[in-house]
Amino acid sequence: NIKSEVENIQDSFLNTDRFGDFLIPFREMVSDVINRQALEAKNRNENLAKEVCDYIDMHLAEDISINSIAQRLAVSEGHLSRLFKKVTGKSVVEYITEKRMEEAKRLLVETSMNIEKISNLSGYRTPHYFGQKFKETYGYTPTQYRELFRQQSEK
Repeated sequence: NIKSEVENIQDSFLNTDRFGDFLIPFREMVSDVINRQALEAKNRNENLAKEVCDYIDMHLAEDISINSIAQRLAVSEGHLSRLFKKVTGKSVVEYITEKRMEEAKRLLVETSMNIEKISNLSGYRTPHYFGQKFKETYGYTPTQYRELFRQQSEK
């Protein structure tokens, strides 16, 4: 902890005859403290990003917003957005869309549910918007994708 580090620095300073003898261990201790704090910050950031991912994964069918996630985790929206992008390489909205599209694709292939039901289970309130996002993501409408997959699996 920092208190013991300070005590070590004080001991080093008091046990040296020359100031120069003190500088090298002092620099090393300061460097160690800074490196440790940076590692702890990185771990905290990664843990927070994982919490965000876990929350999104478990609540895909619900209305999810950066605001609601930030409130739940007691951080600001800006901090959450910057941290998530830094750790994952994508925005929170991009992650939500990616996971919802993966879920929709899975439901289209593994079930015979209608598109409206799949839309709702994937977190989209209107089938029209869902269809637009799906086509934007995969290049096919949900119905086309389902048909294409069935044709390929029959071969």
